[in-house]
Amino acid sequence: MDRFPAPPPLDYQAPPQAQGAGSFVTLWAIHCIPWFALFALVIGISLFVIPKFEAIFMDFSTELPMLTRVELGVARWIRNDGGWAMAWMVPVAMGAFSAAIAYRRGRRRGLAAWLPSYGFYLVILGILAVTIIGLFLPMVSLVSAVSGRGK
Repeated sequence: MDRFPAPPPLDYQAPPQAQGAGSFVTLWAIHCIPWFALFALVIGISLFVIPKFEAIFMDFSTELPMLTRVELGVARWIRNDGGWAMAWMVPVAMGAFSAAIAYRRGRRRGLAAWLPSYGFYLVILGILAVTIIGLFLPMVSLVSAVSGRGK
C-alpha cells in the first residue's frame, strides 16, 4: 500500500471559475459616487447658473428656442417646486442599475461588459452638453436682435 496517494488528474476542459465582483452594496456605493457628482453639477447649474441666464433672456424680448424654454422650465421646477429633492433619487436608482449590471457581468472584460454600466455616464455628459448648447443658442438670436438683423 502506498503511503502517498496519487493526486487527482487535472481537468483541462473545464473553464476556471470567475472570482466574485464584490458585494452588491459595495458596487452600488462605488457606482453612486459618480452619479451624485454629475447630478450635483446639474443641480448646481439649475440653481445658480440658469437663473442668471434667465434674467439676461428676460431683458431682451426675443423668442427663445424650444430647447432653451424646456431647460428654463426644468430649472424652475428644480429651483421652485422642490424638484431638487426628487432629482436626488435618480443617482440612487442609476447607481443601483449600473451596479446590478456590473455585479451580473462579474469580471468579464471588453467593450460588451464595459458599455452597459458606464455608458450611462456618457448619456449624462451628453445631457450636460445639450444644456450648455441650449443656454448659448439664444445668444445668436440676441446678438441678431440687438444688431438690428433680427425679426
